[in-house]
Amino acid sequence: MDMKQKKKRISPWLIGCGGLGIVIAGLITWAVLQVADYPLVAPRINKTVEEYKATGLPWVASEVIPAVPDAENAAIEIKEALAMTKGESFASRDKKIIDAWKARNKATVAAELKKIEPALAKAIIASKKTKINFDRDWNKGPDVLFPEFAEIKGIAKTLTRRAVIKAESGDLTGAIVDLTAVNRLSKLISNEPTLIAMLVGIACNAICMDGVIRVAQIRSDSNSLAKLANAVSGFNDEFDFGNAMRGEAYMGITLIRNLKPSDIKKLSNVTAGDESEIEYKRTDGIPNGMMMQAYFVRHLEAHLFIHEQLKKYPDDPIMAAVEIDNYTVSMTEGVPKLSQILNAILMPVFVQASHAVVKVKTNKQMVLAMLKSLEFRNSKKRFPKSLDEIGVNYVDQISGEKITSLNSGGVYRIYSLGPNAVDDKGLRDNDTGQDDYSIQFPPKPW
Repeated sequence: MDMKQKKKRISPWLIGCGGLGIVIAGLITWAVLQVADYPLVAPRINKTVEEYKATGLPWVASEVIPAVPDAENAAIEIKEALAMTKGESFASRDKKIIDAWKARNKATVAAELKKIEPALAKAIIASKKTKINFDRDWNKGPDVLFPEFAEIKGIAKTLTRRAVIKAESGDLTGAIVDLTAVNRLSKLISNEPTLIAMLVGIACNAICMDGVIRVAQIRSDSNSLAKLANAVSGFNDEFDFGNAMRGEAYMGITLIRNLKPSDIKKLSNVTAGDESEIEYKRTDGIPNGMMMQAYFVRHLEAHLFIHEQLKKYPDDPIMAAVEIDNYTVSMTEGVPKLSQILNAILMPVFVQASHAVVKVKTNKQMVLAMLKSLEFRNSKKRFPKSLDEIGVNYVDQISGEKITSLNSGGVYRIYSLGPNAVDDKGLRDNDTGQDDYSIQFPPKPW
């Protein structure tokens, strides 16, 4: 008798059923985790609210920006300046000025500047104040409007154009007054506690610094360069990332306070200034319902983490931003958590904003180095072969490398290596991966 045992074959049907069973079990586990997510997170709400309030971050709208007396509030004059334009934007007026300037039509330039002289005078008065509050309705969450920002950037451009024109006519003092006003406005607007306000302020700061180089091109004698360097040394190069996050934290709070479960589907269409059909009526307290409370906890926890990182790295906004961005990425890693849906929508990319903050300091250093280089050229009849030759030893916080210089093809560049830490000879081109940050002399034409 043949005692060999026949090997039993596993039925393909059984294999299929087993695989299906694993999939079903996985789906059930995933569903259970999702259902359990809300009841696990929501009970933390009272403790999380206490921790959030203890940081000093805004809980009600009046805490977003302290009240400012009219006599100290730059927003008053800014509004008056904008009203004086009679509905025509500063951007359109600036185009008329620059087109006439390029055509060397001095009469048209003077006429256009005369039209807006009262508005520019108001802007300069505003720049001399130290506080700003546009009295916005912060309880509108993502629907808060910032109509002044584009026009303030237009004012910055126009004042900078006028500074260059004043320098051409021999009025260096007047040019410095206008550039100083732009720099002060850049800081003032960034005092509004949102990322967009900070970035608009940084953009205005860059406009001012570009104007300094253009004035130096016109008035490059040693006495004028010394006066410009003295002015730039006093220019603001500090932008407060933590302050910018105050408004971001509160806009998320008021959004979630007023959300209903049925509103969640609308969030993909919620953008700044968009009428989202969400009714913003609640101005205090915690939201109703387990789901909304779980969202609320997650939002507060995110801003507690952001606050902690900004305190941990007070002098290194890039490192703080890296930690925050890593935290944001972790929200979507592993088993998805339904309570993190809103955070995934509301959280911006922080590293880009932190780079902008650091570039302000770098830009100021490069402008001062450029003024020194021009002074060196006055005495030596050439640009320095390296920044060491003029005693400049600045280090860029983004790359950690020294700011350097290059004189090539009739263009003298001072630049810092970008995030790739590769010397791209002061060039920036996203298509080729070049990402140096630079200023040049002569500056590019307007």
